[in-house]
Amino acid sequence: MTTNLSALTADNGLSISAQFSSHDLQTIARDGVAFQSIKVMEAIVEAEQSRIQKERMAWRIGGMIIGGLFGIGDGFDATDLLTGLAVGNLASLGHEVASHEQLEMLKQCKADWLVTASSPIELARRLGAPRFRVVMAKGSWKGAQLLSLHQGARGDYLIPLDCAHRCAHGFTDSASHAALVNTFEADNYQALANQLYPIESQAVRVESVRKLTKAEVAEMPDSPSRQPSIAEPVVFELDGQSHIGQRFPVPIHSDF
Repeated sequence: MTTNLSALTADNGLSISAQFSSHDLQTIARDGVAFQSIKVMEAIVEAEQSRIQKERMAWRIGGMIIGGLFGIGDGFDATDLLTGLAVGNLASLGHEVASHEQLEMLKQCKADWLVTASSPIELARRLGAPRFRVVMAKGSWKGAQLLSLHQGARGDYLIPLDCAHRCAHGFTDSASHAALVNTFEADNYQALANQLYPIESQAVRVESVRKLTKAEVAEMPDSPSRQPSIAEPVVFELDGQSHIGQRFPVPIHSDF
């Protein structure tokens, strides 16, 4: 599998917000690659499909040898084709709810974390599509923060983003992690580990969000001329308090 390298290389012991300045976070918000759930799922499923095919081929060869000795068939079963079909169908799963059969196959592959609770796919289904990336101003938040803004029927939610290796179940659970390690070469694994991933446990509901007026922007400590051109200064209302941030469109290469 080939992945797009993330714009950041993070220290394993520190979160993104603890390592980078507001300016660096703006660069990451503009260019950083989000975790590629679909590509990861396709690769793991294809690896499992290959393993099953090799295993069944070994049994089939053994059955042919034994069958030749005792004059019986090689034991071919139609489930060979059904298993291949089930695995192949999983690779096309997108932002839809997985069927029971698909989820069971993903569990067998140790890849169900890619579509279940806390995954980017599940968060998009539950909270609405991620519309923007947001960098909160250092003086307006608990330090500078990089977040994803989800907007849906439930309202608006801000979800902090960090490196996948720190918060994705596929890296923190030993069995799921083994499936990742066994599927990807070292450079691709490293790229995935440093891609952006949402921290659902730290999600906060936004009461309101609006663009700042030109007059309000002019009063900001940082000169607007130094801000990235694609960023929009916005103000968020959370728990009755205002927080200033920069809103960026989600890069075309990422889902959030």
